[in-house]
Amino acid sequence: MPNTVGRWKRFDCQIETYALREEDGWQLTERILSSLTTELDCLFLCTPNNPTGLLPERALLDAIAARCRTLGIALILDEAFIDFIADEPGFIADLKHNPHVWVLRSLTKFYAIPGLRLGYVLNGDERAVARLRKHQMPWSINAFAALAGERVLNDHDYQQATLRWLAREGQRLYQALDEIDGLTVYPGRANYLFLRCERADIELQYALLQQRVLIRSCANYPGLDGRYFRVAVRSEAETSGCWRRLRQVLS
Repeated sequence: MPNTVGRWKRFDCQIETYALREEDGWQLTERILSSLTTELDCLFLCTPNNPTGLLPERALLDAIAARCRTLGIALILDEAFIDFIADEPGFIADLKHNPHVWVLRSLTKFYAIPGLRLGYVLNGDERAVARLRKHQMPWSINAFAALAGERVLNDHDYQQATLRWLAREGQRLYQALDEIDGLTVYPGRANYLFLRCERADIELQYALLQQRVLIRSCANYPGLDGRYFRVAVRSEAETSGCWRRLRQVLS
């Protein structure tokens, strides 16, 4: 969450990053529990993670929430991409018994309305929510965004069609990228894939820009470098074009 880290630093907050490890498959493990101490005020977790697209095991997430409650740590779960994972309810149903947990949700990604900047935050403690409202801007969203939010949340046909599309095209993209020499592709569950370029002699993002293809560099993520990238799942035609250009660049 490089953007979030930058915002907190502007308020003179001391940021401690927790690095995932490739030997763990970039997955969160019980190792994080020993890193949670009384010196921490809050813990941010992306579920699913960005840029790996992986969810922590639910038992581990429950253990993290329990330890945070014991130590007085506020747990903020960023579930901005969780709608892309079929049959994954997230943590909202458990907020009643975990007043120290806040869930952030975004509508802009799954429903493809980025210009509206629409999302919401949930917590099970009414008094905590009331305190937060005191710091809310008077007009945090406009009427068009509010109307769009009402419509998209009830558009069940779109939701199911999107999940079917993602299952099909996500697998197509993974198989296409996995066949390319010079790339290591990691399986994920969101609408993007995490990969590493093994060719030190190529600046992959720049080379693809010359081919009119843009992929997300992960060099500004703490613990990663210029070898790592995030690639979005797109249409069949766009996946084929990306695959051809990647093969061309890496050959």
